[in-house]
Amino acid sequence: MAGLFCPGAQLIHCGGDEISAFGGTPRAGRRIREEGISPYYVRFVNRLAKAFAARGVRVAIWSDMLIRYPEAIDELDRSVVIFYWDYWGYGERTPFVSLGGGLPNMILLDRSALEGDPYKFFLSSWPRPPQEMPIGHIRRFASYWDWKEGDRSARSFPYAQWFRDLGFTVIGGLMTYPEKGSFLPDFLGKFSHVRHFARRLHEAGAVGAMACLWQPHWPLLETAMPGFAAASRLLDAPDSTDDAIVESVAADLGAPWTGDAVRRFLGAGRTFEAADTMNVEWDAQRPLARRFEDLRQAGEWEADMALCCG
Repeated sequence: MAGLFCPGAQLIHCGGDEISAFGGTPRAGRRIREEGISPYYVRFVNRLAKAFAARGVRVAIWSDMLIRYPEAIDELDRSVVIFYWDYWGYGERTPFVSLGGGLPNMILLDRSALEGDPYKFFLSSWPRPPQEMPIGHIRRFASYWDWKEGDRSARSFPYAQWFRDLGFTVIGGLMTYPEKGSFLPDFLGKFSHVRHFARRLHEAGAVGAMACLWQPHWPLLETAMPGFAAASRLLDAPDSTDDAIVESVAADLGAPWTGDAVRRFLGAGRTFEAADTMNVEWDAQRPLARRFEDLRQAGEWEADMALCCG
């Protein structure tokens, strides 16, 4: 397929993230019951890697299934490229730990320490308390988290180093705008996320990073371009100041952009979505008036208005 549709391709991304229905067929379900999800998943990816290697193409996959089910990772073909995605980490340490990706795989260590985008994201009831931390994950990852029982924070972006220590090629997958971003997202609010993710990737020896954009629920591509430009600069020089990044983006975009215009645009939004606030399964296509009413009923209207208009 890669040779047919993309002649000369050297890498094909096979996805593999958040497979909630993995093993949903009778035969697959039986195999998983017998040996577990991790060996079954690793064998599946290895078959893909072998088939594409015969065509001179490497396989890439997302990271979360391997973090969630890590038991058989030593058997995974080291030619597989790992796209390590994390959209919410920030700073040197965070008040939560991700066990792969997505809300159901979040362990919330300190709700009171959340702010901005993470605060809005974790309003859902899906994140789990520290008491539900799987013992196997603690034994495997505690040193990467720099965490022990009772700690209210953990090292940010820990799995870049874990995958590299296992000998895999790693590419980061980051988010340049808030997960619960507004129609004009607060890109400046994600600078800490991109900056510290970049540092971890540099420290681990990752080969690069990519900025993710999910449609149709989040910003149009055109509105995201200045944020992408800022992320590119931060990835190259994570220790640069915010002001230096803004001026560099203005130079990259060219006239009529100026540093002041870029700064105003990147900070135009707030962590405000008027949807998905208390229940992440609320349809983002719901009429705006209904979404506002949902916020009122959830008791979040005043807080969202303050964030949106402040």
